[in-house]
Amino acid sequence: TALADATKLDTTKPFFPFGQQPQPGSTFYISNQEAFTKPGATLKIYLPLTSSPLGRLAGDAPKQTKLIPQIEWEYWNGRAWTTLIPAPSNQGARNFETSEIIDFTVPVDMEPVKVAGTDALWMRARLVSGGFGYTQEVTWQAGTAANPLLTNTISYVVNQPPVLADIQLSYTWQYGPFHPERVIACNDFRCRNHTDEALWPGTAFAPYERTADVTPALYLGFDKKPPGGQIGVFLNVMEQRGDVNGPALTWEYFDGGAWSLLSSGDGTRNLRLPGIVSLITEDDSAALARFDAKSLFWVRGRLKDDGPPGEPTLNGIFPNAVWASQRTTLNDLPIGRSNGAISQVFAIPQIPILDGERIEVREIFGARANVEWRILAMDLFQGDAKLIGKLENQLAREGGDPDIVHGDLRLRRDRLKKVSEVWVRWHAQLTLAGCEPAERCYTIDRARGLLRFGDGKTGRVPVDGASVLGRLLQSGGGQAGNVPAKAIGQLRGVVVGIDAAFNPLPAEGGSDGEPLSEFVQRGPKSVRHRGRAVGVDDYATLAREASSAVGFARAIPTRDPAGHRLPGWVTVLIIPRSQDPRPQPSFGLRQQVQHYINGRAPAELGGDERVFVVGPEYLEIDITAVVAPVNASEAGAVEQAARNALAAFLHPLTGGPFGEGWDLGRSVFLSDVASALGKVSGIDHIEDLALLLDGQPQGTSVTVNSSRIAVAGSIHIQLAAPPK
Repeated sequence: TALADATKLDTTKPFFPFGQQPQPGSTFYISNQEAFTKPGATLKIYLPLTSSPLGRLAGDAPKQTKLIPQIEWEYWNGRAWTTLIPAPSNQGARNFETSEIIDFTVPVDMEPVKVAGTDALWMRARLVSGGFGYTQEVTWQAGTAANPLLTNTISYVVNQPPVLADIQLSYTWQYGPFHPERVIACNDFRCRNHTDEALWPGTAFAPYERTADVTPALYLGFDKKPPGGQIGVFLNVMEQRGDVNGPALTWEYFDGGAWSLLSSGDGTRNLRLPGIVSLITEDDSAALARFDAKSLFWVRGRLKDDGPPGEPTLNGIFPNAVWASQRTTLNDLPIGRSNGAISQVFAIPQIPILDGERIEVREIFGARANVEWRILAMDLFQGDAKLIGKLENQLAREGGDPDIVHGDLRLRRDRLKKVSEVWVRWHAQLTLAGCEPAERCYTIDRARGLLRFGDGKTGRVPVDGASVLGRLLQSGGGQAGNVPAKAIGQLRGVVVGIDAAFNPLPAEGGSDGEPLSEFVQRGPKSVRHRGRAVGVDDYATLAREASSAVGFARAIPTRDPAGHRLPGWVTVLIIPRSQDPRPQPSFGLRQQVQHYINGRAPAELGGDERVFVVGPEYLEIDITAVVAPVNASEAGAVEQAARNALAAFLHPLTGGPFGEGWDLGRSVFLSDVASALGKVSGIDHIEDLALLLDGQPQGTSVTVNSSRIAVAGSIHIQLAAPPK
């Protein structure tokens, strides 16, 4: 489409288009090569008229009759002048009687013609009949008294030709239509050629198609092709209380033509909990431009069935993720040598010791090991003679590894392929009281690293001279491993394909073990329930037994996950040991506690998983205080100490009037807050102290709901002038 704005022609002063005395046949020609060469263009011509310069005759007002001009608008089609604007519509400016805009469509068959010596494309306005102005009659009487008076009439024409002040022309033109050279419709990652359907009449096609994504989906785009194999993507999902399992997801990748299923393992409970989604990628993944982005390699997780997806919130997505734990792995650590005595105890210096160790005892060594290993193997494997033959074949084979391992038996051979040492794995038990006299068992104090063997009545005694080996030991844990986000930034060893590593979230779950003071309180309760949840308090005790990371536990009977009163449910509220102002248990800790309790709860609760482990709901309490320091020079330190004291007082685990934490529904009294603040060194006196909720003063106390725990909110300390 070409649009020419109003183009002013070369008219510098008013002029008479039909002359000052127009007669039928007078013609006004207009030419514009730019506009007239655009067949089909919509043309507009503005003809502004001025008043006629001719006046009227003097004398009595004569009789006047207006002349009616008939203008024919025409163009040259190569053979004759042809009507351009039909005569029935010749009104207004088309007859040059008023200032108006005339519009018409440039005809297709317009041809050049010579006018006044100029060969061009012309249109014209021709005065066919009538004229411009009016006829006027003058009447008078003539005669004498002897002769009657005669009336005489004279008619004449008064010309008032139109005068144009200017001419302006504009046009709108659309070039085409033309047949398309290519018609491509792209829908749902697929492009199809519809050029033939668009060219030939009678054929139809759908330019838009319904997308195959009939359910909501999460798309992950990678700028490089994922390597074939397993990759982990950590999704930091914000947990929502009570919403622990979303609708089922299906993970897929784009193979260049369609979405194909991916083998996956979802540790996020379908985008409801923070965790790792493990994907086994394929080699035929193809890049594709999507969502106004460059071509990427796409992986998506979509709802398996149509339905509401919920409203999960993601705090971050981290590809190439794995779970990590704070531990040191030790292999082939010598622990000691047996002297044949009963109830031997060996010390392991690397503490604490984590579960999963492999403790081996060298029961036979020297020349006799090459013969007696068969007797020991028959004892270990209940006389399986075929196994003996299999082991002999393995011993005879060439190979660089001197060890032959089968189950709990490890045979070490020398350079002549003869067995020189026979090692047997022993197994840990909670207590030796239940061990048979010949059973290879031990107990281990993981916190102190003490390894204890039996006395021959409850557990076998290692033979004299037998070496005790920590074939595999792992040590670590504790609160020291709860490092903040991105505190880990160094690999301990070289891993192919990895340049750097970091922890996107703070590490959690480490605990230094249960303090003796708390064990003294829990011990009698554990003895009372004897591993079974009978009363309500037993569930809280079991929660503390499940992990030393649990610093607070309360059981609320007849409470379902939604917080409603419902018989047959038990809600266990736990708080982890942490210095955070508002500690919350991780999903892993909650699951550990829940599995532990389910295994010891009545079948109608544990079997149906009606034990629900949750974190606390906190009530934030704001405090404003005006304190006067003893010494003005220490005002800054006093202010910080006061703020720390109030935060410590309202800590849910270590706060409270007695430093034992805050229980569910325990109210906060202004007097207790004043007492905590008064213990701060450097404060002379307290001038003002107030407790607030949502900015509103609460008087002498704050009442806390029975399902919530008080915690510090905003603390504002203002310093007053010290005493003189």
